[in-house]
Parts: sequence; structure tokens; C-alpha cells
Amino acid sequence: MRWAPTPVAIGVLALTVAGLAAGLVYTQEVSRQDLRQRFDSRADLSSRFTSAYVGDVITREKANAGSRLSGPTVSRAEFDQVVAIMGLEAAVLLDDKGRVLQVVPDNPAVVGKLIATRYPHLTAAEAGRTAVSAVVPGASSGRPIVGFAVPFSTPSGRRVFSGGFDVGNSPLGTYLLDSLPYPGATSDLVDPTGKLVATSRTGAPRTLGAVDPGLARSVASAEGTIGRSSAPRRFVTEHPSGTPWTLVNTVPESALYSPLSSPGQWIQWAALIAFLAAGVYVVVLVVRLGHSREALARTSSIDALTGLANRRTFDVALQQELARTSRTGLRLCVAMLDLDHFKRFNDTHGHPAGDALLSDAASRWRAQVRDVDILARYGGEEFVLLMPGCSLEDAPLVVSRLQAATPSATTVSIGVAEWDRSESTSALMSRADTALYSAKGQGRNIVVVDSGPQPAMGSGLVAG
Repeated sequence: MRWAPTPVAIGVLALTVAGLAAGLVYTQEVSRQDLRQRFDSRADLSSRFTSAYVGDVITREKANAGSRLSGPTVSRAEFDQVVAIMGLEAAVLLDDKGRVLQVVPDNPAVVGKLIATRYPHLTAAEAGRTAVSAVVPGASSGRPIVGFAVPFSTPSGRRVFSGGFDVGNSPLGTYLLDSLPYPGATSDLVDPTGKLVATSRTGAPRTLGAVDPGLARSVASAEGTIGRSSAPRRFVTEHPSGTPWTLVNTVPESALYSPLSSPGQWIQWAALIAFLAAGVYVVVLVVRLGHSREALARTSSIDALTGLANRRTFDVALQQELARTSRTGLRLCVAMLDLDHFKRFNDTHGHPAGDALLSDAASRWRAQVRDVDILARYGGEEFVLLMPGCSLEDAPLVVSRLQAATPSATTVSIGVAEWDRSESTSALMSRADTALYSAKGQGRNIVVVDSGPQPAMGSGLVAG
């Protein structure tokens, strides 16, 4: 029978088109939110890197001072050795009364004097707390430096060692240069007075207010938008633990949302107009085709049973993260997870119960990992976790949360390995798999860390 347009058919067409238009608007807004969340997560990652770097500096200062500067008297040669080992531009050693024992650059006028009251971080260290200073001009170079003050115990009482250097020329400064892969994006580390501790900007003045007044006025907020309406910028702030600093990341919204400006985004609207012109039958046909394509895309990247990424998706993500890790100098770990005695569970309770157990375990584990981590089903009862920016020292703490969240009907064995910055993906996965089988062989329900090749020093969070 020949179709003729009627008010009902026109109404159906109008409702269909309106619904599709609303869906496209909603999808694009969800995409915008996802892009914002990805940008914000980079600030969290940079904040964690900053905290880890500062913690490493303080740990090394305390170790070197405790082992070399604890004698009844401290020679200039002993003090200069610690300064050289740490690569410091300025340093001071205080005795248990707060008097200066040694200082670099050399300043005989302050030796034996009480100076801590002039410097809040030294005052805090005298009270027994490690502390990080605001930015001050370096005594020898005039460049902005930051002091890291640590108290340490000696037979002669508690002493304080504080070393200072230009953070912008450290691994942390290098990391900020490459932390944001967006055109026109900036990353600034700012002290409480607004001075720049480190920045991704080239040739920037020493204060945020001088280089970016609008941003300087906005850093009290956690996130927001600044700039002219024609060129708005999104910013997000983080406060790295263990420091008095604020991390501020910005990106032009045109760069942030550039994926939504691709030709593919406008094709959807062109198709919608075509549907309206062609009629309700064409609309229905194209919508069904679109749904089929979406379903195909989901099945090609997602494991149908658990809703996790499948092995193919994980392999692609692993290659991408290894390339990113090579650029940023971060560290990266993988973990292989295998449910213990799963075959016995299947044989006892049946395959539907086994599928339900796999789905439950995946759901519980997914709630324990970070947004940047990738949890995937690798095959059968075996899963894999990719942990960008995670060291071999921290990885067992991460996977122990997954152990604790495992359904009570079973346990899980886990093998962990860290990329050595040169091996292939298959070699890395093989080491993680070997560690997993070692966990199985040692009685199951344990975590085994592969102690094979390690990243070269200076490439990760604990560089130097």
C-alpha cells in the first residue's frame, strides 16, 4: 500500500526528529563533561606527582643529614658534601639551640646566630616538623628557590637541615612542561604569596599576578572559567599534600572541546536534517542502523559479561600508556589477577553462578581503582590492571584494595610488574604473569611483586 502523509505520520516524524535532536544535544553535553573530567584528572595526577617529589626530596635530605651531619662537630667539608650530593643552591644547618652551624653560600656573619624566627619553615622544623618554604631569591644566583627543612636527631640533640634550589630546573619542573597535551594549556605551581615555584610557561615573570592577573584572582576557587567570552579558559586547582603550594592548570576551552568540533560531530546534525526531509521510514531505518553500529562498537571494546574493557582494548591502552610514560618520565605498573579455584567453583555451583561471580568481582574491583587506571578482563577468570603513574612501591597498596573487595565466595592471586622503560609489552606482561603463577604456587590469595628489571634512576617519581 502506498504511504501518504497524514497528521499522525507528520506528528510521529516531528516527535522522532525532536527526540533525536535532544539526544544529540545530551550526548554532546555528556562528551563535554567527560572532556572536562579528563582535564581535571590531570591536575590530580600532577598534584600527586608533586607530593611524591617533595616527599622524596625531604626523605633524601633527612637521610643524608642524619648520616653525615650528626657528629659533635660538623666540618665545612662534610657540609659541602651533603650540599653537593643533594644538588643544592643554598643550605643551612642549625644546632639544637637554633644557632647556625654551617651555611651555603658562605656567610660568616650569621654563624652562631639565631635565624629561624625569620623563616617560617625553619621555625616549623625546630618544632619537629618537616616544612617547605615559599619562594625566595637564591643568595648566589638570584633565581627563585624553595627551601626544604628537615629536623633530625643526633647525640648532641635535634638539629635542622634546610636545603634550597630552583624547582623549575628539577624533574618536577620538567614534568610540568609536558603534563598537559593541549595547545595553549599552562601548568603553574604557586606559593602562598603568588610567586611561581615552577611553571610550564617560557620566559614567565616570577609571580602569577604578573603573567596572568585574571587567573591569579581566581585561584582561591577550585575550578571555573576565566577570560573573555570569545576566548574563555577553564582552570582547575589542586593543593599537593605536604606543601604550601597550589597547582593551577588552565586550558583554552577551544582546545579542550576541540574533539567536539570535528566533522563527525556535524555529520550527525546533517543526517538528522536528511531524516526530516526523507520521511518517517528513512528516520526509522537510519536510527536502527545507528543503534546497530553503537552495539557493534560496544561489543568490539567491552567484555559483555563484566562490562570491563576487553583484552583488545587493554592491549591498545597499554601501548598508548607506554608511549606516554616514555614522554613524561612517570612510572607504570601492571597487575595480573586470577580468581582462585574458579574451575572448582564452576563445577560445584554451575556456570551461571560462575558468570555471576565474575561480574560481581569486576564490579567491586572497578569501584576501587582510579579514573586513570584501566581494569580489563583478560580471559576466563583472569583480569589485568594497568596503573599509569604508579611505582612498584605503591602498586601492592593499590591491588591490596582489590583483594579486600573480592567477593567472599572466592579469593584472588595477584602478580605485579613495573615497566623497565625499554622492554616490549609482551615482556612486561610475561613478568606480571610469572609473578601471578608464583602467587598461585605460594598458596594463592597473595600478591607477588616481580623484582625483575627496574626503571632507570631519574625516570620516575623518585628520581635522584
